[in-house]
Amino acid sequence: MTESNHDASKRSLLRFLGYSVAAVPVLAMTPEIAWSGPKTSKSAAKYQDHPNDGQHCSKCTYFQPPHSCKLVKGTIDPNGWCTLFTAKSG
Repeated sequence: MTESNHDASKRSLLRFLGYSVAAVPVLAMTPEIAWSGPKTSKSAAKYQDHPNDGQHCSKCTYFQPPHSCKLVKGTIDPNGWCTLFTAKSG
C-alpha cells in the first residue's frame, strides 16, 4: 500500500468512527428504533408484577396491551415494572 493510500484509508476509518460515535446519542434517545434484537427474559429485565415508584408497564412505551411487551418475553402485567421502563411521551 502506498503512503497516500494508507493515509486515505486512515482518514476513512477515522471518519467512520466519528459518524459511529455521533450516532450513539441519537440511538439512545430513540430506543424503540434502535432495538432490533430478540426479546429479553423477565429475569434479565428484573421484571416484577407490581409498580415501582408510580412507574408501571401500562405507562411504558414498550407495553403492548393487553399483556405483552416489545422488549420482554412472556405475559406482562399492566401493573408490573422492569428496568427497561421508558415513560410514554405526551
